Amino acid sequence: MDQSETKSILIDCDPGIDDAIALMVAFAWRDRLDIKGITCAAGNQTVLKTFHNALRIARHLNVEVPVACGAEKPLIKPLAVAEKANGKTGLEGMNITEDMIRPNKMSAFDLISKILEGSEKKITIIATAPLTNIAQVLSVRPQLKTKIDHISLMGGSSLAGNMTPVSEFNMFVDPEAAKIVLGSGVPITMFGLDVTYKAYTTRQDIQHIAILENRASRMLEDLLHYYMGYSEKMGLDGVAIHDACTVIYELKPELFSGIQRVSVDIDTGGGQCYGCTLVDLHHLTGRPENVDFVTQVDRTAFNDFIFDSCSHYRN
Repeated sequence: MDQSETKSILIDCDPGIDDAIALMVAFAWRDRLDIKGITCAAGNQTVLKTFHNALRIARHLNVEVPVACGAEKPLIKPLAVAEKANGKTGLEGMNITEDMIRPNKMSAFDLISKILEGSEKKITIIATAPLTNIAQVLSVRPQLKTKIDHISLMGGSSLAGNMTPVSEFNMFVDPEAAKIVLGSGVPITMFGLDVTYKAYTTRQDIQHIAILENRASRMLEDLLHYYMGYSEKMGLDGVAIHDACTVIYELKPELFSGIQRVSVDIDTGGGQCYGCTLVDLHHLTGRPENVDFVTQVDRTAFNDFIFDSCSHYRN
């Protein structure tokens, strides 16, 4: 796409620390991203908390956008939240007002359906949550698939997991929804842990962001300082900004490389590998190749872009 052209997007999220950063980046570039709506699912926290968080972030960053509440739980299994990583609120450590923008009265299902139906342009869906909302739409209204340009999603791994030894969090929370989306035939660009753990921010990077002293940089500084302790306990070099990869790719795809067209399936058998993404990097299974799987990112340029995004905001 010509970088001067505005891309129509819908963001399905579960804020969540790294979802908050992904939203900040998207809001900073509204001259290039026409954000049709934001939908929230249960994941990092319960859906009422993730919905509340999205409304607060939009207010804090002075953005008016339709925000709808979605799935309270996965399609089949009980909900598992990421309280150890994101805290009891989902945005622990974030010092912003409790004020919110006005929520949309539609459900996430209805808002996604309306946006897809009513758009003359194809919509890019940015998915940073468990895929419950999107799977429900694709299952009940499969004719809307033709209105989706592609799905840019954070989830999965070809290596180890971060929820179980083999399963990444978003995929583990709702494997059945992920299976529906992966098998839908909609074009998918996938940012698994292979690449998102390389998209990390260090304490030095946080100090650089803090220099801006605006509402976005202060928000990030709060969130990243809180999350840094959890990351260091995991033995990581910094805070992995998993979800922001999906948005930054839509704006600056040249920062990412090692993209392979592969088959990706997911284990829904309920055993020890439940929620594991089966990424066929060596084309051994003969299954149809359904995903563009991203494996590399320029970490320095990634952090520079986050800094540039923060700099778009006024005090």
